[in-house]
Amino acid sequence: MLNSYGNAPQFYSTAGNERLLVNSLPALTEELVIPFDFLVSQSGDYEIELYEVASSLPVYLTDRKTNTQVELSAVGSYYFTAEMGDDTDRFLLHFAEILSNEMPNLNQPSAYTYSNTLVINDANNNLQVSVYNALGQHVSSFATSGMGVSQHELNVPTGSYMIRMQSNDQVVTSKVFIQ
Repeated sequence: MLNSYGNAPQFYSTAGNERLLVNSLPALTEELVIPFDFLVSQSGDYEIELYEVASSLPVYLTDRKTNTQVELSAVGSYYFTAEMGDDTDRFLLHFAEILSNEMPNLNQPSAYTYSNTLVINDANNNLQVSVYNALGQHVSSFATSGMGVSQHELNVPTGSYMIRMQSNDQVVTSKVFIQ
């Protein structure tokens, strides 16, 4: 849980309904988009600074309020104004340039892996998840509870897998690599 410390703004990543001060990811990819919320207790001018980069990929920040995209890894800082009452769902951190017509749908389920663990961001949906190997053979199924991020250990050989995530109103597929 995040606490307010006087007039200090709160800047945190989100995964479903979870607010994360620390968001450890197994790998950075060009497809990865991390939503960040920004909450202020007073209006003013603010700065987001990229202090250290642990990847060779460029780091981009998209400000959804101003529809501005900057390459943080090139400029180092982003300056902006925030008002009390602004929508907190303001920023996206990503590792490839996003064209304006490619803005990701953050309410859509997503999947990624680390080692043999499949991580599902169920975007507040109850999902039926099916896992298929590269030959199209069904290897696993499970349901998520609609509570944000869930982890599922897969006892399958190393390789590429297709993840099918189905809710009442949509079907999303994602390709992952299990090590």
